[in-house]
Amino acid sequence: MARKFSFQIIKPGLGTGTNTFQRDFYKEIARRFPDTSPVNNTVEDTAAYIVNELYDDKGLTSVTAEKEITFDRGIGKKSTQRVLIANFGDGYEQRIKDGLNTKDETYNIKFNNRPWEEIELISAFLDVKTPENFTITIHQEDIKVVCDDYSVTVTQNENQSLTANLRRVYE
Repeated sequence: MARKFSFQIIKPGLGTGTNTFQRDFYKEIARRFPDTSPVNNTVEDTAAYIVNELYDDKGLTSVTAEKEITFDRGIGKKSTQRVLIANFGDGYEQRIKDGLNTKDETYNIKFNNRPWEEIELISAFLDVKTPENFTITIHQEDIKVVCDDYSVTVTQNENQSLTANLRRVYE
């Protein structure tokens, strides 16, 4: 079985059959580009252009279509254990795990040199999704995470990069 490193982003939209998240997601994309549009310089045209580029042109025309976003190689994973320690004066100590889910995990993910439309889609998704969790897939395991922070770097006119720090949550 192939290893998988990705997450799904539902298609943003305003039409019939969309949920609140999809509408907020679409409005966030439209808000980011009030002046720049491939057609007629209108907000709706830019958001529609991005959705068309990333979903409709790829055959994802359903209102509930999801686009799979694959991480670049080099995913960083940091794990720490939460442990309570009682130190005694003679050099001895007692240790016990602190809570039910004692393993804290963070993931550093990257999307390098991607089309600007895809980076805008990912960053809008992360902005609208905060503070809620979403699911990523690492090694065929679905993990619920929240995005603590991300940064976007403009590498060229048409390409950008994004790095994000995701923290595993148990909900």
